[in-house]
Amino acid sequence: RLFVLGLIANIPLTPWRRTLQELLVAGEPDVKAEILHLAAKDETIVTGELLTQLAAKEGNEAVEAIRIIGNRNAKELRDVVVGRLDDGQPAIRAAACATLIKLAGGTMNGAREALDNMLHGPTAAERVAALEESTLLEGAATKTIIGNALVDSSREVRMKALQTASAHAYEEHARLIAAWIGD
Repeated sequence: RLFVLGLIANIPLTPWRRTLQELLVAGEPDVKAEILHLAAKDETIVTGELLTQLAAKEGNEAVEAIRIIGNRNAKELRDVVVGRLDDGQPAIRAAACATLIKLAGGTMNGAREALDNMLHGPTAAERVAALEESTLLEGAATKTIIGNALVDSSREVRMKALQTASAHAYEEHARLIAAWIGD
């Protein structure tokens, strides 16, 4: 199914609307996440009702649904996102923080503070998730945040920071990357 979704990614999805909606309800989590990624802008496939259901799930499907809520500026679904702020899964918690920042036009101080706290959190999973979501927020992945992540004690955090640095190149980061490669 993931292979087929890859094949139809660059063509109109309308002929497969019903099938895609059925898979969003009953498909495997990875399939749901991929459909959400492909059809995020098509509100006839990814409806508000489906977003509400999927944002309450676990894993990547919830993360993608929460991100879509923010990208669509779907303020009517804000309560669904608020309910995920204390989630045990760092990726869901970070996505909820980033989405609330988007829905509030960048002025959601509590969500911004929570995302910042995750960037300095005790687990690598928290720091990776917060870095991932920061890269999706305009101006949130600052030179300092990326630089700190490039020298993080966790290999996973450094790898995510390396991916981020490739899209946000700074001279200081090149030195940190060169030093990291030399170790």
